Amino acid sequence: MRKLVVNADDFGFTRDVNQGIVEAHAKG
Repeated sequence: MRKLVVNADDFGFTRDVNQGIVEAHAKG
């Protein structure tokens, strides 16, 4: 099984960065 580790260390930096991280996670 393949695994992917997602590191969103910029989460909380700005609203736009947060939105990009959330969208990327949701859309895969």
